[in-house]
Amino acid sequence: MGTTFSYEEAAKFLQRERPRVSPFVHAETSTGALQDPGPICKAAREVDALVIADTVTSLGAAPVNVDAHGIDIAYSCTQKGLSCPPGLAPFTASAHALERLNARKTPVREWYLDLKLLAEVL
Repeated sequence: MGTTFSYEEAAKFLQRERPRVSPFVHAETSTGALQDPGPICKAAREVDALVIADTVTSLGAAPVNVDAHGIDIAYSCTQKGLSCPPGLAPFTASAHALERLNARKTPVREWYLDLKLLAEVL
């Protein structure tokens, strides 16, 4: 069985490294681990890091509670926890994530998953 991160572990790492983004995997099927987003989100907010959650295996199978936890970006797929045909990628971004995106001074070097470009189209 896999283990998950406590608030103390997440805070120690994030305080030391001071990243702009703190990604994590919400659920990992190979280890059976289900990470509580709370500790990572709390520690990330303390260093003003955006939180990105990989919910590929958890969306539809376990509560994600994006807004309640303060997850800035979450992405998934349809063929895992949602048990739907493949090909779609559910995605959400918070107002804070969009503010950070719009404040970018340098352009994205690739067009692949360029959220600023996608936002302009929508």
